[in-house]
Amino acid sequence: MKILLFLLAFLFFKFIFGLKEVHIQTPTAVKKGETTKLYCWFDTEGDPLYLVKWYKSGREFYRYVPQETPSIKIFPVDNIEIKESESNATQITLVNVNTDTAGSFSCEVSADAPSFQTEIVSGILNVVELPLNRPVINGLRSKYRVNDTLKLNCSSSFSNPAANLTWYINNKQVTETFITTYIIFNDSGRISSQSGLHIPIHPESFINEKLKIRCSASIYDIYWQSTEVSAEEEKIRTNYSLSTNNVIGINYHQPPPNFQLGQKKLNGEINVQDADVVDVDVDDADVDVVDIDDAEIADVDDADVDDEDNVSDPEDDVVDEGAADDDDFTGTNLFFILSANLSCTVLVSSAFLLRSNRKNSCFFLIISAHFWRHSWALT
Repeated sequence: MKILLFLLAFLFFKFIFGLKEVHIQTPTAVKKGETTKLYCWFDTEGDPLYLVKWYKSGREFYRYVPQETPSIKIFPVDNIEIKESESNATQITLVNVNTDTAGSFSCEVSADAPSFQTEIVSGILNVVELPLNRPVINGLRSKYRVNDTLKLNCSSSFSNPAANLTWYINNKQVTETFITTYIIFNDSGRISSQSGLHIPIHPESFINEKLKIRCSASIYDIYWQSTEVSAEEEKIRTNYSLSTNNVIGINYHQPPPNFQLGQKKLNGEINVQDADVVDVDVDDADVDVVDIDDAEIADVDDADVDDEDNVSDPEDDVVDEGAADDDDFTGTNLFFILSANLSCTVLVSSAFLLRSNRKNSCFFLIISAHFWRHSWALT
């Protein structure tokens, strides 16, 4: 009966008033060469603490026994360096950590009577060798067009572990579909991360005609470095046809302006202001019409025409010879008279026009017309 009561009391103190809330606290990662602290938290519920032990990968390297002197004992394991003055029952201080220090750490806590309870918890410590430089982006062009393909490569310096590379375009993360990642090892075991970006460019890829690309390298929560580059949008050139109103000499509704006469074209307009021209009204002009009788027509003598000296126009017919009887007008004589009349009309009219005497020219044309009429009547 007494033994049963003792067992019941032991279980009561162990599970009701025994060791509780034992847990370990380690940093996620530590830079190589730095100092860090590992914590082991517990609650003995009023029982005296018996001892605390620390293990690295199952090997004890630290022991704390409050009833002993000295209370701290250190055992060499994996080049772990402990700063004893900053270590106690709930924490240990590691100095000059290196890659050998990284690994699994365990904390074991034991309570004294009456519970004599023991618990062990574990955690992971990571030691990082950081990259020496920022990530580098290669393959960028100065300008891109819509529907071009963006082909870039981002590489980080050697580190341990390898850096995680992330792409951003205009501050938006690029999905893994367009990314290819691989790593390179060097002789010392450090790793360089390489990431290739292969993505088509859409109109929304540009903001204010700019394309911003960023590559970020990160290791745990202790390292974050980025490199950002930018490119401009290249517009596609389009050939535009010029408006006919802006092109001189095309599709005018009247002849181009005569600048010698003072006509001007204003601002590409097609209407050109007419020059000052004197209009002659034949009916109102003071013109004396002279009737020419048949008898007053002068006889035409025979004339010899010299082909080389007296030809004024190569298209005019040459009259070799002809004879006219005073009483008999032949067809040849009539043709000669009409040709001579027409030639004189053209020559005199041209002379008057050249001298800008248009009124006299019109007068002469009227007289020539009457002469032409009477000459035609002779036929």
